[in-house]
Amino acid sequence: LRAGLPVALALAIALAIPFAVSGHWGLIGVGFNNDLGLHLAWAEWLRSGFGPTPDTGYPLGPHGLAVAVAAVPGIGLGQAFIGEIVAIGAMTGLTALGALGKMRPLPRTVAAAMVAVPYLAASYFAQAAFKETAEALFVLAFAVFLIAPGRPDGGSWSRLRFALPPLALAGGIFFSYSFA
Repeated sequence: LRAGLPVALALAIALAIPFAVSGHWGLIGVGFNNDLGLHLAWAEWLRSGFGPTPDTGYPLGPHGLAVAVAAVPGIGLGQAFIGEIVAIGAMTGLTALGALGKMRPLPRTVAAAMVAVPYLAASYFAQAAFKETAEALFVLAFAVFLIAPGRPDGGSWSRLRFALPPLALAGGIFFSYSFA
């Protein structure tokens, strides 16, 4: 909490900039890149069976997550997608903390926030793109896993616990961006 809260607050401020610039809280990127509109239609197809059918083999993991969150009363599908997009940015910064643990608190907070919102990630965020930023999060998490201590000590349970994180990350990658 002591390391993560400052990063989460810094990212909340940084990720609020597109909303402040547009003057409203809601869908971002509309008018610049209307890609989210198609993704919303595909998510509606998942939810209700109505609307355009997604391309065969297109990964719908993020869409399914948005549909599940939108099942909570008072949360619309657009809000769920924007929440997912913001959460990806926040989780990226928090994931970066795993590789920055030996730094002093202020430089660690700045570095983790900078990992989450460099120019390319910020530009994707402003367009409401989510697959690319989710992929970056998964690659970062896998890299942090590779450099983290805690290798298995030889028992079968230890080896299984060591194998589960990369398998979960591989599943996230597959359902976010497809096998290719």
